[in-house]
Formats: sequence, C-alpha cells, structure tokens
Amino acid sequence: MARDITERKLMEDALHASEEKFVKSFRYSSSGMCISSVSDGRYVDVNNVYLTTLGYKREEIIGRTPSDINLWVDMAERDAMVKELIQKGKVTDFKLRFRDKQGDIHWGLTSVSLIKTEGETYLLTQTINITKQKRAEEKLRKSEELLTKLVNTIPDII
Repeated sequence: MARDITERKLMEDALHASEEKFVKSFRYSSSGMCISSVSDGRYVDVNNVYLTTLGYKREEIIGRTPSDINLWVDMAERDAMVKELIQKGKVTDFKLRFRDKQGDIHWGLTSVSLIKTEGETYLLTQTINITKQKRAEEKLRKSEELLTKLVNTIPDII
C-alpha cells in the first residue's frame, strides 16, 4: 500500500521556510523585538537589540515580566497601549518611555501585534529607540523658547 504525500511534504517545506524567515527577521532586526505571553507579558524570547538597549543578558530577562524589571516609566502609557491593542487588535507607532537596567529613561516608538505559534497566542513587540531624536527635539524647543523670549524682551523694533 502506498500513499502520495507530495502535497503534505510541500506544505511542510513551505511552513519551515516561513518559520525560518520569521526567525531571521526577528533575530537580525535593527529594532528591539520581543515575544511575550498575552496573559502577563512574560518574556518568551528577545532579540539582541532588545537586550543591548535594556542592558540585560538573555538569562536575566527570559521568563520575567516588564514589571519584574521595572521597564515602565509611566503605567498610564502602558495602559493606553494595552487599551489600543484590545480595541484595534494591534498597536502601531506608539510613543512611550521605558527604563533600562541602570534606571536610565529612554523613548521608544513601539508597535505590537498578536501572533500565533504552536497553538498559543503571543505578543510580538517591536521598539525603535528614539531617545536621541526626542532629546534633539527638546533642545530645539528650548532654543526656540529662548529665542522667542529674547525677541519679546527687546524694546526696539527688529
């Protein structure tokens, strides 16, 4: 007795190729990425950019939650992001502040989506560190504010 399994084999190969693309995209992304549980946010996997940005080693973060590592600067930002995730099923370009291992505060541009793998649903979070940009914006704002005060205090018409 023989059975043609060509179609099944092709599907398995396509699935394997798709998983390999995802793993490479995750590992080698220039953005910090993590996969975490939906229920409590417990880290399942993180890429090297995520680890470098936060200053942790993989074994220090896997199995822990953002609350465990004191990640959130403002819980209201976190709650607003979760609310958007619940309402829309995804979050795109959400600005928030986060804390690294040393306690330094950074700005992130974060996107979150739900992914299913091995029969479970997880959060896939991607964060771009925009701290330098935010600091530059703040310097520019202060410079413009100073210039405006200067111009407004000069009694002569310029």
